[in-house]
Formats: sequence, structure tokens, C-alpha cells
Amino acid sequence: MKRMYNSNKPIRKYESCYTVYIIANRSKKTSICLSQEMNGFAIKTTKVFSRLVYFEQFYDRNKAMSKKRLLEKLSKDKITKLISAMNSEWLDILYTLIEET
Repeated sequence: MKRMYNSNKPIRKYESCYTVYIIANRSKKTSICLSQEMNGFAIKTTKVFSRLVYFEQFYDRNKAMSKKRLLEKLSKDKITKLISAMNSEWLDILYTLIEET
């Protein structure tokens, strides 16, 4: 599985990071979200959408919001191709992120 980070620069202590992410359910229905966190990562899952299948991190709020809007405009087929290119099995990548830290 390819890394999906937008930047090679590590998050510094007390630096804001904006994360655009896609969560999905077993039948590949998706939801596109945006979060802001200091020193880390906040992913909000629900009963319906419980898998983190794609994410990108930004240090610029405007770039993160632009990326979210761009993803929201994509067709379902294009979103499926985007996720499959990075995460072909649609695995929950949250666990791999936790193991890396």
C-alpha cells in the first residue's frame, strides 16, 4: 500500500494540521470529511462509515478545503478509482497509521 501523506514534512509540536479523509462502509459507500488537529490526527467514524480508506494532510487550511471541495465534486466512479489506486483492498488504514507511530 502506498503512503498517502501530502507532505514529507513531519508535523511539529503545536502545529495545526488539516486532514481531508474518506471513510467508507463495507459496501463502499463513502463520506468525505475534513478535520483540524494539533499534533496529530482526528478521524470521526460512525456506525455506518467505519473504515478510513484514504487521507491527505495539509498545513494550509485553504488547500485542505479546496481538496475537500474537489473530492466532493468527483463522481462515485472517480472516487472509487482514487481510493483503489492507493488502497486497492479498501482496508481500514487507521490501524496501519497507529502501528507506524
